[in-house]
Amino acid sequence: MSRLFKQTYRDRRGKTRESARWYGEWRYADQSLRLALYTDRTASAEALRKLVRISELRSAGEQPDAQLSKWVASLPDAWLDYLAGKGILDDHRSKRDRELDAIITEYITELDRNGRSEVHTRQTRRLLETFTAAAGVDALGRWTLERSERFLAALTDKGRAPNTVRSYQRAMSGFARWCVRRGFLASNPVTDLSTISGGTRIQRRSMEPEECRLLIEAARIGPEVDGTVKGRRWAMSGAERALCYRLSLVTGIRAGELRSLVAGDFNLDPENPSVTLDEHRTKNRKPHTFALPASLLDDLRDHLSRKSPDAPAFRLAPAKLLARIIRDDLQRARAEWINAAPNAIERDKRERSSWLSPEGFDWHSLRVSFISSLARSGTPLAAAMKLARHTDPRLTARTYSRFSASEDALSIERLAALHEPEDYRERQRATGTDGRSLRIVGDDGEVSGRPAGRLRGGAEASGEKNRESRGGVVIGGESGLGGAKPAIPAPSPAKAEAGFEPANDGFAIRSLGPLGYSAIGIVLFDPASVPPACAPVHPSGDFTAGEGPSSVPGVPGELPGLPGVGVKT
Repeated sequence: MSRLFKQTYRDRRGKTRESARWYGEWRYADQSLRLALYTDRTASAEALRKLVRISELRSAGEQPDAQLSKWVASLPDAWLDYLAGKGILDDHRSKRDRELDAIITEYITELDRNGRSEVHTRQTRRLLETFTAAAGVDALGRWTLERSERFLAALTDKGRAPNTVRSYQRAMSGFARWCVRRGFLASNPVTDLSTISGGTRIQRRSMEPEECRLLIEAARIGPEVDGTVKGRRWAMSGAERALCYRLSLVTGIRAGELRSLVAGDFNLDPENPSVTLDEHRTKNRKPHTFALPASLLDDLRDHLSRKSPDAPAFRLAPAKLLARIIRDDLQRARAEWINAAPNAIERDKRERSSWLSPEGFDWHSLRVSFISSLARSGTPLAAAMKLARHTDPRLTARTYSRFSASEDALSIERLAALHEPEDYRERQRATGTDGRSLRIVGDDGEVSGRPAGRLRGGAEASGEKNRESRGGVVIGGESGLGGAKPAIPAPSPAKAEAGFEPANDGFAIRSLGPLGYSAIGIVLFDPASVPPACAPVHPSGDFTAGEGPSSVPGVPGELPGLPGVGVKT
């Protein structure tokens, strides 16, 4: 039971008056609760309804939803103190006023227990400490949406990249959700924080198989690279880099996972060679076993033979230097490829190409190349997604499957070949659009015409003449190659076979062309059967017939008119 009312009282003159505020009264755990609400009756009724709902949830041992928790967080401190004193709410003020550094430390400790990497936990602490110091959040009770928005806006004004701003937003959101679960906050203060847009993701490119081969060879014969980071010395020989590249290109293993490998993780048994990572060393926190190709086994045995099972398998350079190392190997491979050009023209062409370019390439590009190679080899998407250890096929298909412009063009050509009709190439040869020449042989055996389209040369007339009483058509060889195929003999001017088309005495119209040669654009007929009135060009433009010069649409230049020959457009 609940009721909304105004209290009455007597003023100094003894007159009865009503209170300005509305009061809400309801029962919880066998006790009657009363709280002064608002001066507006509608707002007071809504507040009373929510208070009753919170009390019911508390009695049932359930948590309020996000919207109700957000409303509770906006209540005045006096209301929160009253409700906490009655046992309806936890003592949020005592929790949220705790030392903030201690709460952040507890959050980072829980992340570490859940298996998050040292790099992730260290970066998360840095982001949270920077935010709380810059936004003036010295206690959870002072963390508001407005302070969060002002902090992110200040980062943008300072010219920070959108990806950097989003990193802060992710750290704040994760910490806020944890605080709500642990009871440090009644609601998430950054639930309504707008997502930062803009910026570009790293556009990594993949390598073609030949690029991979040249990169591996350049690394194998390349110099040793070494250095010192925080007093710790590291070194990678060229042979070790080449082996790391090969392993990454056939397994898709990430750089951090490759660094965590020890010699005992490898099973080099020829029957079932593999390398295994436990759940603490993979990104998705699931154990995974990579199958190894037989071509790697000898080199891996030689590399690991002098290592104890607990020793690191590879002396991988620090993460910040990996991109520079692989780009240096790419530059050496590119220089070797350019210097191997057979002539100056080819050298200039290679210098202007982007092949083996280090731009847009880092160590993770090896994983992109691995997944792109799966797509090139025709691996089904479901299988590629499993090998890539992705949970979303869109990530595999959109982000990691990348192809060069030349590969795109080749795919289009292959697709077009699948849809070409059977007579497509024949029609191309007839019109000269496949690099062949069109030649027309008259009654006297002379060859007329010249190469069609963008040809640089045409087929020469052969000594062989295949003449019929009506002439013929010759389709020449490839442009500039010379030679000719025998002329195709012209059919007799008999009418079209009944049942296919109306008889037309050899004439062709747009919708009812005679079968046979009209399919490739050539119509042959008997000039004697042409009425005089039909000698000029037909108004429809379907063909040109007669003894004068005739122009062929789509073919540059004019072909001399030949008796008995019409060229259909």
